[in-house]
Amino acid sequence: MDYIIHPDGSADYPTEQFVVCHWHTYPKGSVLQGQQQEVIDKFFDTLEEAKAAYPNAEVSEHGRSREKPSVSAHAPAGYYGGGGGFYDAGEYWGEEDY
Repeated sequence: MDYIIHPDGSADYPTEQFVVCHWHTYPKGSVLQGQQQEVIDKFFDTLEEAKAAYPNAEVSEHGRSREKPSVSAHAPAGYYGGGGGFYDAGEYWGEEDY
């Protein structure tokens, strides 16, 4: 797994900490299939502590990504087909559950 050490915080909320992250790709069968999301592994008070715990991690001078995966408004191909999706469970893509 490839780890990245980022300075934590943002321009609006700066901190002195560092955060170690990795990228996760959603597996086949997930509604987020193929999309990636940055996952936080651990926070550290100093860069030296982060490097000691994750010696092979890439060190970035930029803050981490704040992008989140999103679900398409349209069902994937085959979702309502014979072996796909949740058709048999009575659920439909785009249904307002909340």
